[in-house]
Amino acid sequence: PKHSTMPPQSSLVRGRHSEHFVASTKALLSSRLSHAATINAHMSYPVYCLRFDKTGRYFISGADDYLIKVFHLGTGQSCQSKKGRDGSRRKRCNYGANSRGAVLVCSLRGHAGVINDIDVSSDNSFLATASVDGDVRIWGLKDGCPVAILRGHKGGANMVSWSKLTPY
Repeated sequence: PKHSTMPPQSSLVRGRHSEHFVASTKALLSSRLSHAATINAHMSYPVYCLRFDKTGRYFISGADDYLIKVFHLGTGQSCQSKKGRDGSRRKRCNYGANSRGAVLVCSLRGHAGVINDIDVSSDNSFLATASVDGDVRIWGLKDGCPVAILRGHKGGANMVSWSKLTPY
């Protein structure tokens, strides 16, 4: 029988190579997955759905508080150095929206139940929301105004999706 110079798979995972594998995996994940911000706009209510608009500059969340919240992401940091009254130099930074990176633009009210799903239309002009209350609501994404209410979903509306074939 031929002998392999490679140790069996199980010894690679359990042996001295496993510490290196675990350490390199942690390093890779921490470099790619970082915590950017915590947004606590729905207070202590759990958030069930979150969607970004087509530009990536806004995100929309729906929660157990029956509200849809629209946030604008900051444009980044820009700093200027200014001379103070005492002659010292001070650095003043503008973080776009704020230091956390997002600003609440508006809260959309109208559902009488938990928000289960959110979707943004392909032309980025409408927002559809589905709720336990049985309603699917259509909102204008630019102004937050209600456009339509689709009622009659027995047992609640669990999912909403815009057609890929039409812009509406």
